[in-house]
Amino acid sequence: LLLTLTLVILGILFFLKISTVDFHPGWDESTYIGMGKYYLSLGDSGIVESLRPPVLPLITGILWQLGNSVLLTRLLSVLFMLGIVLVGSTLTSQLYDRRSGLLFALFASASPLLLHFSTRILTELPTAFFLLLGLLLYQKKQYSSAGVIFAIATLTKFPAGLSLLCLIGLWFL
Repeated sequence: LLLTLTLVILGILFFLKISTVDFHPGWDESTYIGMGKYYLSLGDSGIVESLRPPVLPLITGILWQLGNSVLLTRLLSVLFMLGIVLVGSTLTSQLYDRRSGLLFALFASASPLLLHFSTRILTELPTAFFLLLGLLLYQKKQYSSAGVIFAIATLTKFPAGLSLLCLIGLWFL
């Protein structure tokens, strides 16, 4: 109950924060939005950078089709941040104890780095969310689902593929 209440309050605060954020996207944010437009318009609009992974541009492209992709994607970033807090605290509670999970939620929700990225259209938060979700599924012995989620994390930010090496290492322990 306390964790749920904390997440609701954080969500409201982030929504209030996001309404005051400068909506002019930076270089990387503009690139992800442009790539999303390129993918969903089949090349008629936008740009493409082949060195960037496809998941975030696909998300921004879908949200571009719905309307204001900058606002909607930034709201999605807030949801990814809340997901990190929720999945991370659940994983920590299962690995250690409930108190540790609550401490994780407290420290993660107050983390300046997470707060900074929570209103940016960048790959860090979706990648962290998918990695934590993959670890949670792996811990629950749902190996196929964990593999799919780790693959999505890798397609969100390529260096996340190193997590697959860690997963293979865990398999042999």
